[in-house]
Amino acid sequence: MKKPKTKKVEYLDYHECEAFINKKYGVNIDDYAGKFLPTKEDSEAKAAGFAIDPTGLWWIGDPTKQVGNQLLAYQAYEKIMATKKDKPFLCFWHWVLDAYGVSNGSDLTFDNDGIEMCDDRPKNKNDDKPGTEYAGWRRKIYEHFLVEFGVGKNREVKMRVEW
Repeated sequence: MKKPKTKKVEYLDYHECEAFINKKYGVNIDDYAGKFLPTKEDSEAKAAGFAIDPTGLWWIGDPTKQVGNQLLAYQAYEKIMATKKDKPFLCFWHWVLDAYGVSNGSDLTFDNDGIEMCDDRPKNKNDDKPGTEYAGWRRKIYEHFLVEFGVGKNREVKMRVEW
């Protein structure tokens, strides 16, 4: 009897895939509605007169004239957050944790068969029901994974999850 040989399994890193999707599609899949994480592209913040400095801090007005003033940065952040208080917190990563039961060091596979899971809403959550601003947000993100990384007829995406 021969001993089994070690087999090599190829996979993608989930967090690298996530970063790629964020960059390519201009989204933040960990805060899809933009409730907590203002970005350089945050149109609401820009419309309110805020600017962002090279370090990523938000300022009122011209950031080059206010470098080092953390109080103004905090006040700017608070004003931005006040405009977002009614937005839902939509985190694809938290949905993945719940839907797939992943843990540190586990494997995760997305494919055509799993896309229907995206339509299952947690109880008492209406932030993505049809007709709302964020309808189908999980399905959109899931589809990005399949389009960008899917292999074969079933568009299988094999990933490793580590943190």
